[in-house]
Amino acid sequence: MQGNLPSVIDTLYEGVLDEEAWGHGLAGIAELVSASGLLLMSCNPTSCEVLRFEAPGLDPTGMRDYQEHWIRQDPRYIAGLVRPPGEAQVDDMLVPREVMRRSAVYNEFLRPMDVPFCIASWVIRTPSHGVTMCIEGTRRHGPFSEDERGRIAALLPHLRRVLQIKDRLAKAGTRAENLLEAMDRLPFGVLLLSDDLTVVEASASARATLAANDSVHAQGGRLGFRRSTDAQAFARTLAANPADAAGSEGVVVVRRLTEPGDVTLLTMPLEAAPDEWTRPRARHLVLVFDSVRTPPPSQVLLQRTYGLTASEARLAASLATGLSLAEIAERRGLSVQTLRSQLKSVFGKTGISAQTQLVRLVLTGPAGVAVGAKDS
Repeated sequence: MQGNLPSVIDTLYEGVLDEEAWGHGLAGIAELVSASGLLLMSCNPTSCEVLRFEAPGLDPTGMRDYQEHWIRQDPRYIAGLVRPPGEAQVDDMLVPREVMRRSAVYNEFLRPMDVPFCIASWVIRTPSHGVTMCIEGTRRHGPFSEDERGRIAALLPHLRRVLQIKDRLAKAGTRAENLLEAMDRLPFGVLLLSDDLTVVEASASARATLAANDSVHAQGGRLGFRRSTDAQAFARTLAANPADAAGSEGVVVVRRLTEPGDVTLLTMPLEAAPDEWTRPRARHLVLVFDSVRTPPPSQVLLQRTYGLTASEARLAASLATGLSLAEIAERRGLSVQTLRSQLKSVFGKTGISAQTQLVRLVLTGPAGVAVGAKDS
């Protein structure tokens, strides 16, 4: 029994955001022409390298065998390369039936799999990438009719559009995931806020600061403060005209209630962009510097970048966290004189001559920002 074309098209568009609907949509394409199943394949048209495939209704083992071996011997595939994308072709439009029946792929693969008939099309094709669809018919079904070919031809523009939308969403999703991962690796937190202080995105460090609820929090998904004076100060930074900013404007220092230290929030407006349909748009970038959760500089990268020994790198990292030579000596059980000797060696290797310059060099260099570099 043949399916309903408008219903199948609707299901394919639902499949843009719903993988279950996508599977139903592909199965529905085969049902449109009472086929046993279909092979939808992304590949390099020239090299035949298969990037991914879906084969609802077909034996997945057989389809893997096809993509690994038979695709290069299939005369229908070769003939299809000279036909325009978006055109639905039945078997003898690609290869004369008597020629096809003498081929190895027909006798050793298609007949044993009971898929000797097809409607095929390049849905999308560029020199280096394409998506091809082959709807498979059994011996019982027989050759596909002109009416069945017409049904698939009418569907192909929609399938092409759905695939393009899915790819754009996947690309945007991958880009967002990569950016979020980069945010998570920064030595400070990052918040993206809407105008009503809804947290649109938050890095791992920022989420940890909010979860501690010792200065700022995110109850109900909105940024909040433990003190009303901090909330008022933050509101003033958002309302300020960036062109008038000077000195400390745009910065709010929030004291902790239980732990020592503070949380510094640096706010910056984001460029105007069209509002989204279903969620608030991020309008403010907030960098969160948490004195409790700021990771120390990477000793490993200090060694690799400046050729320091392990002891010298440990000293430079400790100085960058605000410790004095006396405090470091006490913690490590060394004399201050020993540390001064190490510091002199560090100065020689980094080409600087003052402790303040060393701290600046460490904090602004790779060791100060590469949170992902693990120290032994």
